[in-house]
Amino acid sequence: MNKKGQSLALFIAIIPLIFIVVTFLYQTSIFINQKENARNILEMVMSESITRNLSDDEIKALLKENNITDNIEIIRSDKNLTIKTKIKYPVINKTYEIETTGIIEEVKEEV
Repeated sequence: MNKKGQSLALFIAIIPLIFIVVTFLYQTSIFINQKENARNILEMVMSESITRNLSDDEIKALLKENNITDNIEIIRSDKNLTIKTKIKYPVINKTYEIETTGIIEEVKEEV
């Protein structure tokens, strides 16, 4: 009889630990999904901005249409365009930066 009570007490003690692990895995999977979704949106916006030669405001508007509104940073250099955004990981309160860089090709006009 003592062994059954001990097993029940051990099982009841382990239940919160199992619940915490399952919750952590669930939150992590949601974050990975959001991160990959944001990365795909950035790559799509990057290709659109290069092909249509969009301004910074048009890029931000396109990102806002796709629900990326916070921490948008657009960096233009000679031939590169970099778009950065940050996504917060809710479980450990850490912020990850996602960045996409594309090469702007100069369009040569034919005479």
